[in-house]
Amino acid sequence: MSLDEGDNFGKITEDGEGCPSLNVLFAEAIKGPLLSYDSQVQFNTLDLIFHFLSLEGALGNLIQVLVEENIADYVFEIL
Repeated sequence: MSLDEGDNFGKITEDGEGCPSLNVLFAEAIKGPLLSYDSQVQFNTLDLIFHFLSLEGALGNLIQVLVEENIADYVFEIL
């Protein structure tokens, strides 16, 4: 990464444009644990998803992001 790229990243994150939403970051973060060979990690991740979806006001955009990120495919692999 060049110095210019590092400066550009700082500018993008300072004004908030170009940054993924918290829902997208959440969806990306749960993919790894859902693919884990440890069933306890998988079940705890499913529990986290359930609790996150249970939050008031979190459903609309979060469900859309989870569908777009194919999280259902990861969940069905566990089941």
